[in-house]
Amino acid sequence: MSFSKDDFNAWLNDFCARFPDCHTWINALPNCSSTLATWLEWFTAQIDDRQWLMAANVHLQMHGGIRAFEREQIPAIVLKRAKEIRHSVSSFEKSQDRIERKQRDYTRSQTAKKAWAICEGYLERKKAGWKKQELESWLTNEDREVFG
Repeated sequence: MSFSKDDFNAWLNDFCARFPDCHTWINALPNCSSTLATWLEWFTAQIDDRQWLMAANVHLQMHGGIRAFEREQIPAIVLKRAKEIRHSVSSFEKSQDRIERKQRDYTRSQTAKKAWAICEGYLERKKAGWKKQELESWLTNEDREVFG
């Protein structure tokens, strides 16, 4: 994914709706259009998906917003928060992947243990002289599922 001017405009509209005082401040800038063009360039170089910027808007709104003395740093603040959120989500997804891998490994090891126990039981019974029909009836449907 890449960050486009449409993405920037969507982010800016959302940001201004959430922070009307910042919207007023942005519009009052003597060089508003060149400032926003610079912000667009900066965001395009730094972020690949507007979802992170939108999430940063929500997070900033929930945690006090942008203070008046921080307004000149709006892009830096938003990008920092967006990158923190992206990193947190990425870390969470990686930990979820590790958990799922461990669960699969555990299930495989349990299946292998069960298969080994079935094989041992089968061999013991075969050595004891059980006939094929007795051996087949000894295996349960659950045992058969272990072997596919």
